[in-house]
Amino acid sequence: MVAPRLDETLQERLARRVAEAESRTRAEFVTVIARRASRAGPELALAAALLALALAGALWATGLVRDFPRLYLIQFAVMLLAALAYLTPLAARLQSPGRREAAAADLAQATFARLGLHRTGTRGGVLLFVALAERHVEILADEAASLALPEDTWSRAVELFTEQVRQDDLDGGFAVTLNFLADRLAQALPRLPNDRNELPDRLLVI
Repeated sequence: MVAPRLDETLQERLARRVAEAESRTRAEFVTVIARRASRAGPELALAAALLALALAGALWATGLVRDFPRLYLIQFAVMLLAALAYLTPLAARLQSPGRREAAAADLAQATFARLGLHRTGTRGGVLLFVALAERHVEILADEAASLALPEDTWSRAVELFTEQVRQDDLDGGFAVTLNFLADRLAQALPRLPNDRNELPDRLLVI
């Protein structure tokens, strides 16, 4: 995925869309983007160490490099490149799809709890979450919102969200998904006169 510009314009536009969606239902929406959910584990360090050793051995055996200081510098460069890869989205791509999805799902769950979406008075918190490096989306809903709609509706919302995000249309993904869910939650959980906004409308980037 090409990283979108997470600028103030996008954040303001999403804040307006969240506010409009919440004007129709007592459910509360929170939009979150994680630049990266997963990090490479020990396997990257092990692979880098083995590569550095193998490369040094091959260079020595072929006679291309015969002095130890140069071999040491080559090994150091390989390990440095591995460290740089660890700090970039490339590290996520080196993991299995299942591990990337699990990391994104775990971060979404942790974010849901940290932001208090399970503590609203209406129990209608809904999290729309995107992990950019993993190209993965999650939609999590608190008790009242979750029970208000059938499971296949939530599944369809995830499909819509995923389709847009995988086309690199992050803004459109949030817009389509918010509108889809707000239309249906407006009937199942209509807004009440005394409803108050308990969660942030702005896009959160972590």
